[in-house]
Amino acid sequence: MSARTAYLLWSPGFARALVISTAAELAVLGAVNTVPALQLLAEDMVAAAQLALLEGAHALHWWSAIAMLASACCVLQIILTALSLGCSGLNALLGPVRPPLLAAILLLQTGNWHSVVTRKPENARLVALGTAISVLISLSPEITERLRRRPQRGGAAERAADGATEVSLRVAKVSCSVCEGKVRSVAEAHTAVLRCDVDIDRSLAKLTVDAAGEAAVAAVTAEVAASLDAAGYPVTSGGREATGGGTECERAAVRKPGGSSCCAVQLTINALAPLGINLLAPLGLQGCAGFNTFLGPLRPYSRGATATFFAVRWASAGHGQPKRALVVATVLAALLTYMPEMLLFAGATALAPPTDGAYYLDVAVGSSGVVDALVAGTEEQGVARMLVQPRWGLDLAAIARRVNDSGFEMDGAAAKVKNSRASDRH
Repeated sequence: MSARTAYLLWSPGFARALVISTAAELAVLGAVNTVPALQLLAEDMVAAAQLALLEGAHALHWWSAIAMLASACCVLQIILTALSLGCSGLNALLGPVRPPLLAAILLLQTGNWHSVVTRKPENARLVALGTAISVLISLSPEITERLRRRPQRGGAAERAADGATEVSLRVAKVSCSVCEGKVRSVAEAHTAVLRCDVDIDRSLAKLTVDAAGEAAVAAVTAEVAASLDAAGYPVTSGGREATGGGTECERAAVRKPGGSSCCAVQLTINALAPLGINLLAPLGLQGCAGFNTFLGPLRPYSRGATATFFAVRWASAGHGQPKRALVVATVLAALLTYMPEMLLFAGATALAPPTDGAYYLDVAVGSSGVVDALVAGTEEQGVARMLVQPRWGLDLAAIARRVNDSGFEMDGAAAKVKNSRASDRH
């Protein structure tokens, strides 16, 4: 499992996102405290929320609900896994927003204890209980990750080197560490499986099978697939993983970009290019403006800020007031914000695709000995490096045809992925 897609405290970039989220939320709180209009609006919203909580449940349930979201509903997934109901997929949806949710938990609990120390010491026991529950639920992914880590089955690595076969199964409904641990435990329960490694990015379970002959390996694979299906993780496809050849896929440590990253601006640049108009000429650039490199990592925060802004605008809009301008502004903002996704769904060229899950693909390129390519700093002659996003319409065969039509020869079978930082070049 990729540490990045697990969205854990020690995942690459998570601490930075948590610090940025906390600073942003503190800035919002500071603005609310200094601007009277915002303070009144916030007080009204808090009062309405408190009233709803009093009508529905005790306030402790609210902190627990926020903590549940901050854990990407890890506790819920543990329950579903115990019932063999498969993956809920909540980590894929809530994982990216764990930093701001954890920041909210931190600020809320800090506010609770400030109130206890300065005004209501008699509530210390209740606040302590709420803090304990919030911390336990919020950090349940990290707790689960630590508990599931264990030494490999005795001698598995040594026996794997003595001729064991590696088989890859594509498993559906796997998106968090709980699901990963369940898939691993089910697979390794088979006596012939020495080890199982789960790659959530690619939805693959790599089995190290100690069996002699193709038929025996196929039988073990079928039995493991049946066990996974019974546990709620159906196998969609499978096959022998190439060793020493074929396509190697190692995920690059990339940053997840965010916002439309000026997608509309890039569309305008692309539209004017065929007319001989290069808006980037004053900057000495051509083609891609590179907005996604700088603005991409801010997409989750910019989208969150946009959603918060319009939520406040709609909440403050009085009854009976004309809302046509607000509707137009909301629709326009939504279109600009989600333009990359709309381009993808419309079948057009996807601009600023998310680099979460992207990787560098090195492809052998030749031209009948006429040209030796030294491309993109790969330090290998005859190699072209591409940054690809498999979820956004990657068609390696189509790329090979276009390269071949241009007089070069592309060896798609020799494609391999280099473990380099996509964010350094993208």
